[in-house]
Amino acid sequence: MLLNKFFEEIGILGYCKDHTEAIDEDTYNDLKKLDELYESFYNFEKESPTEYHNRCEKGKKYVQEYENHKDTCNGNGNNSFCNELNNFRVIFNNQLESIKKCDNIEELPSFQRFPLSATIIVPVSLISVIIFFSFITYKYTPIGSWINPKLMKQKRYFNELLQEHENTQNSSYRRSYNIAYTLSE
Repeated sequence: MLLNKFFEEIGILGYCKDHTEAIDEDTYNDLKKLDELYESFYNFEKESPTEYHNRCEKGKKYVQEYENHKDTCNGNGNNSFCNELNNFRVIFNNQLESIKKCDNIEELPSFQRFPLSATIIVPVSLISVIIFFSFITYKYTPIGSWINPKLMKQKRYFNELLQEHENTQNSSYRRSYNIAYTLSE
């Protein structure tokens, strides 16, 4: 209700009205943590490059803030939060490379156990290997000659059923009617 009132008051944002949804408390807290992390990082980025000591101290603080979320990603595997945290890690590490004067700040480690590419590659490669070995065993071992008659028998059975079904349909359409009647004089 409050959101609808807000959109009524601000007419220019009316096009966003259909794209709103409720978020739960955990998601809100995660978004708040990410917002604070990004906000402090952007302030870190804007600081004067001549104040290296102050900048390096703040960099250590951001590393600590990032490391506080390690249990969140390792514990429940909140994928969307951890993916965004990983995006922050990439941005921070790129910025850290450009500073070069803060030797006491290490690159941020990734908290994701398995990268998304490994999660996709393993099942696809496993299925490919199974299909390949199935083909090889069917073509070049006695298993193929053992399975083939069974498949042919099953195929013959389905063909006979189909033929019988077609015959019953055809015979009912072409049947001539023999009605006995007598001529009356």
